[in-house]
Amino acid sequence: MTHQMSWFEASRDLKAGDRVVFCNEWDIFPDVLIPEGMQATVIEQGLNEIWATLSVKPDDADLQTVLAEWEGNVHLAPPLDRNTGNREMAWQEPSPLAKV
Repeated sequence: MTHQMSWFEASRDLKAGDRVVFCNEWDIFPDVLIPEGMQATVIEQGLNEIWATLSVKPDDADLQTVLAEWEGNVHLAPPLDRNTGNREMAWQEPSPLAKV
């Protein structure tokens, strides 16, 4: 069984080239819904940077085509707090990913 990572764990433990799996669907509205179970490769680890974004490339070529505007990648970030507009409260929340 895979361990669904928190955003903090993803920021600490994932690096470019690592393999991940989506534990939950990830909605990129209105373009596509990344299905649960989709595997991907970490392309850029930027969760600890100013933009707080992790980029992964799904294995599915059709999804990569739909995501062509973003070079075939999915860009993930912890959710913003509705009240403060920052991400600090979300770091312990589950991300949609587990390391393969």
